[in-house]
Amino acid sequence: MKRILLLFLVVAATASRAWNVSVGTWVCNPEASVAVPIEIDDAAGLAYVAVRVNYDPQALVCLRIERGGLDEAFDGDFLAKDDESGSLSVARFRASDGVAGSGGGVLARAVFAVRPGTARQYSDLAVADVRVGDDTGVRDLAVDAPVTPEGGMVRIFGAGDSAARLERAQTVVADTRLASLSLAAGDAIQASAEGTPIVVSGETAAAAPIPVAEPEGGWADGTYRLLATKTAGLSFVAATNGTEALEVEETVEEGGVHVYSLAVSVGGVEIVSAEEGEELGKAATSYVASFFAGSSKATKRVVVSGGEGNVLLARGLGISPAIAQTSETESTADFRAPTLAITDFDPATGVVKARVTPGDGNAIERELVTGVVRLRGGATPVVLTNLAEKAYSVNADGYLESTTKGEFRVDAELDLGPASFFRIAVDAAEE
Repeated sequence: MKRILLLFLVVAATASRAWNVSVGTWVCNPEASVAVPIEIDDAAGLAYVAVRVNYDPQALVCLRIERGGLDEAFDGDFLAKDDESGSLSVARFRASDGVAGSGGGVLARAVFAVRPGTARQYSDLAVADVRVGDDTGVRDLAVDAPVTPEGGMVRIFGAGDSAARLERAQTVVADTRLASLSLAAGDAIQASAEGTPIVVSGETAAAAPIPVAEPEGGWADGTYRLLATKTAGLSFVAATNGTEALEVEETVEEGGVHVYSLAVSVGGVEIVSAEEGEELGKAATSYVASFFAGSSKATKRVVVSGGEGNVLLARGLGISPAIAQTSETESTADFRAPTLAITDFDPATGVVKARVTPGDGNAIERELVTGVVRLRGGATPVVLTNLAEKAYSVNADGYLESTTKGEFRVDAELDLGPASFFRIAVDAAEE
């Protein structure tokens, strides 16, 4: 009787679960680039999630599909495919024992190019299929528990068009140009990584304050021109990931155009490069600043050695730099290139295993070992018999997806054919 009761309780608990999988609604111009997040509200109890999203290929071209930020919950394989006819699919798996903890987030981002000549058109983003599974690997939990798919849309306007809320909350993509804009509660604008404003040649009507979504690559020290419009007195609120100082400035330019700018100071620390003539980009600057946010106020300036390429490698792999206090107000952050050591190789299949090791003095979240690494870019030469005896440096120029812990080129004296690289599925270290 106890076993029957326990089974009933487990089934009842499963049935009480529910998941929401959503994409957003976006406003943009033709020829824009739109990064659409595919989000789940809660990953608790899951060992895999598979999602299919349909779109209009007459309006959008899928450029790539990137990992989202749920690498802790889903630390195994990342599978993504676009069939080039209006349907893309994403699957994420948990490699370690057990199931994911609580919390939601972005499973993946689909980056679309908007086709030219599509003004006043739109593409639905339909969440067509969702499958969620537990650690048995065979049960589709969606059979017993509801999954709510929440679709979205890409709305395309010309620079002379007026845009207003249709049904769902929407985000105006960075660098969009419009004649007029009406924002309802919940609508947002996106900051540009280049710091250029969304331009509205006429009036902007908005619920106050207007949420500001962070730019691709995250916030960094600097000034972001958010919105240029003839409307005065608008207010904004920005999600800034622990940024200490936020200040919105309103200036009036020629023709009565009001330009709203957001000054961002990440942790209040100045980040500079030790390499002469090199200026760190926003993504690299933001990553360095994250190590000093909330730390001692004595550090006002950080000098970064190793170059921007190594910073971006570290950002993708979760590597922290060697940090030293050099004066009362200045610190250094030293980023060294990691190495890729081949630990096993099967010449019959071309499958290798490898270990990623940070440079001297650098630390890593966890020692990284590839689950499966495949050579891509042509047939695998059968002469590759001694890979396990060598180690290869990972170069920043060839690290293809810095946010995905995904793909590397390596410096190696091997004839692998054009554009060859190792595809690395990162997993926890094995003894």
